[in-house]
Amino acid sequence: MGVAWTKEEKRTLKRIWKSPKPLESHIHLLPGRSVDCARKYGQNIGLPPKPRAHTASRERILELMKDGVARTGLEIATAIDLDRKTVRDLLVSLIELDKAHLTGDYGPYNAAYYQYGPTPEDKPKLTRARPKPRGEARRRALAHAQTEDELERLLDDAHRSTGKWWPHADPVVVAAFGAMVRMGCGCGR
Repeated sequence: MGVAWTKEEKRTLKRIWKSPKPLESHIHLLPGRSVDCARKYGQNIGLPPKPRAHTASRERILELMKDGVARTGLEIATAIDLDRKTVRDLLVSLIELDKAHLTGDYGPYNAAYYQYGPTPEDKPKLTRARPKPRGEARRRALAHAQTEDELERLLDDAHRSTGKWWPHADPVVVAAFGAMVRMGCGCGR
């Protein structure tokens, strides 16, 4: 059996429980307690199910975006005080639900702009989904290629960066650079 909970720890747990952020992001306020321990104790003392962070955060993002201004993921994350990775994942899900769309404009550091509402009919639907794993893409290219040239084209497509700023990445050149970095190219000695 663990150490008994103090009144201060119980108050802190109740305050954390009301927050839309996950328990993991606040566990530092309960030193010596694990996330599982805090979750179990919250259930044992009759706290209601913890509100899902994503549902509340999605609503906050939509509420912010309703003004129609296009914003980057960083601007949205800063405005609603949430980490960028979570905001990016939520924006991807909002795009899939047609509640937000990419404008096609890119700001500093190649940051995409998001806007409220479905994609306008006169524009193609853009996504920032992650590409499929390269090993899977390679197997698919090998299975579908009928000529050597077609195989090269399919492999080039499989290893191409999704960024507009990067031209066709040649996997042989990338592998050569990686080998030189790992082994030391002997430059400057």
